Amino acid sequence: MNTMRGASWLWKAGTCLVLAMFGMSLATAAPVRAEVDDATFYRQVTELRVLVRETIAAADAGDIAMARKRYQAYDESWDKYEDAVKDRSGDAYRSIEDAMDGVKAALGTPASPDKQKASDALRALARQISTFAGTLKAVPLDDATLTQQMGVLNGFVQGTFQALGSGDVAKARSQYGAFDDGWKKYEDGVRDRSRDFYRSIEDAMDGVKAALLTPAPGSVDKDKAGAALKALDQQMKSFGGWLQVRPAAGAPASLPRNGELPVSGSIVFIVGAGIGLLGLGSMLRRAASR
Repeated sequence: MNTMRGASWLWKAGTCLVLAMFGMSLATAAPVRAEVDDATFYRQVTELRVLVRETIAAADAGDIAMARKRYQAYDESWDKYEDAVKDRSGDAYRSIEDAMDGVKAALGTPASPDKQKASDALRALARQISTFAGTLKAVPLDDATLTQQMGVLNGFVQGTFQALGSGDVAKARSQYGAFDDGWKKYEDGVRDRSRDFYRSIEDAMDGVKAALLTPAPGSVDKDKAGAALKALDQQMKSFGGWLQVRPAAGAPASLPRNGELPVSGSIVFIVGAGIGLLGLGSMLRRAASR
């Protein structure tokens, strides 16, 4: 009889442990998709736009091999971000996917792609991505967030300067286009804090446009364009430095951490493990009383 009770107790205890482990397995198996705020996601979408621009530049130059290489890089990045696009807008997701089908038909499938058709398809894709980017919510800009974004934007200025220095005017224009797009997102935050800095940055941008964007690609004076970019770089850095020493306007934004366990998974884990451990405790108390 005691042997049967002991066996029964061990069976019940084992069952409780299985329940606890089941809860852990459900939590572990739950899909982990850390939510991304619009500020972070906008930067990720900008990465896609830069890659498309670089593909366009290569296609326009007739370098189909490079265009395919840059589009492959875009396609790999799209795989990382497409779910977040779909979560925000199914219509935008389908429009981008349709435009990508057009690019694949014009650039990826033919043995000898038509340069104009490939460029047109790529520009259609760029428009769809830009349209989606415009739907992202305005970023609540405290000083810490704006300082971070100015650093991101100035990275595009540096990328423009480096591309120009290597003689790649098309890539320089692509990098500057990414800066210009980002600036439109954050310029109001700059103007709200300092109209003087805002005007200085806008004036420097006018200088870059005159030296880098207006002339024909073969007529760009690299020294003038480089000097204009250095002036813009200096204004951006000056504004960033001023932001750091002026009285703080707010606390830094709290961004979600990658791999954070979703709430649903945590609940499953707690419930499953709780049931198992409570049952185990009950079994142990009964065994002790005997």
